[in-house]
Amino acid sequence: SPLCVTPRTITLDRGRSRGRALRASGTIARMPGSNSCEPTTTSRRIMERIKTAFIAGLVATFVVGSMLLMNNAIHRLPRLGIGRSLASIIGTPDNLLVGWLLFVVLGIFVFSVAFAWSAPRIPARMYVVKGLLFGAACWLMMMIVFMPLAGHGFFALNQGFVVAELCLVVNLVYGLVVSLTYRWLVGPELASNAVKA
Repeated sequence: SPLCVTPRTITLDRGRSRGRALRASGTIARMPGSNSCEPTTTSRRIMERIKTAFIAGLVATFVVGSMLLMNNAIHRLPRLGIGRSLASIIGTPDNLLVGWLLFVVLGIFVFSVAFAWSAPRIPARMYVVKGLLFGAACWLMMMIVFMPLAGHGFFALNQGFVVAELCLVVNLVYGLVVSLTYRWLVGPELASNAVKA
């Protein structure tokens, strides 16, 4: 029968040697009637939620990115310059491609997973409210962390208050889209879960 390892030390006796310690850490359990070790159900559920968060982040990033590109094209509102700001943070202010790539990575892989983790802990039942609260939290972090690092000052005061307002709209839209998409992809299973305070 196969050997399924749990977080402990197993001593193997091999002839003359008194023993060798085989150490392994992980959550692998033997399934009844199976000839292989498979990940636990909890690990599978976590991986499925992460994949779902990536898809929701992709949709939300596409929506927000389209809004930013449309705003840059019509010139009716001040340009936010998120790509240039992100590029400035990592020390390449003239490389817009790097800034936009960072924007995509943050939107699809970082903030989406942050929402999936925080959603059950947000004290609200409606996912519309969860998304708006998450978007507001992202905006606050953007104003007090990212904007000063990009040289725009706290709450982007160096660029004018309108920029802070536009950033709030963008973050609220992202939070709303990522929350509704995530809720729709997860399905009724999420609706039955209790809200964690």
